[in-house]
Amino acid sequence: MSKNEKIAYGMHPVEELVNSGLLVKRVYFSQDKKSEKFDELKNILQENKIPFTEKSDRFIEKLCGSPNHQGIIAMFTPQERELCFKNKNYTPRTGNFLCLYLDRIQDPHNFGAIVRTSEFFLVDQIFYPEHNNAPFNSVALKASAGGGFHNPPYRISSVTNFFENVASHDFQVIGTNPTEGKDFDEIDFTQNTLLIVGNEGEGISRKTTEYCTDFIKLPSESQIQSLNVSVFTGIILYHIYKQRIEN
Repeated sequence: MSKNEKIAYGMHPVEELVNSGLLVKRVYFSQDKKSEKFDELKNILQENKIPFTEKSDRFIEKLCGSPNHQGIIAMFTPQERELCFKNKNYTPRTGNFLCLYLDRIQDPHNFGAIVRTSEFFLVDQIFYPEHNNAPFNSVALKASAGGGFHNPPYRISSVTNFFENVASHDFQVIGTNPTEGKDFDEIDFTQNTLLIVGNEGEGISRKTTEYCTDFIKLPSESQIQSLNVSVFTGIILYHIYKQRIEN
């Protein structure tokens, strides 16, 4: 596997990959598993001149690093992207830009679930720091259920430069907090918005809060003190999406 290649595994992610238009280098099927879905996908691969072969389950598990591969794995070249708000040919999906910054998310399953939800609610681009964050690896990709192919997260090497770029493009930067901040209807989300979601346990870092222009809360009277970060993000994105399409 070359340095630029990525791995997708599992039936649904590989199907999404093949349909995404990305460059699929090759597909491995388990020689120990047979199914009609495999046969159907092989026909599609042949039509698109995508090479495939059969290998042992052991080979496939070693390559993807997970036993949950369902007997199929694909190698592909990810899409090269630039910052959406610097791309003159890019049109925001819901009027003005809506972007998401993940601050030190540690669990790749949460990462992938957030990517999936973000694609559903038409987030233009997702950003994450190169350091102190889970990588967008094959585990996160599988959890994204295809969202990572359609809208792959953008890795930020210099957080300072990134937020300077954001500020220069007239974004409001909204931090999230379970209990402190404004209610949804107190913020105009129809303008260019960068939403920041923090670490599963600690929330947004003190340094990252310095870039925020405002904060939003998710109030609750329940005895449950917190939500899973991907669920928390999904609820907030729903309210933002609802406000945008109604306006």
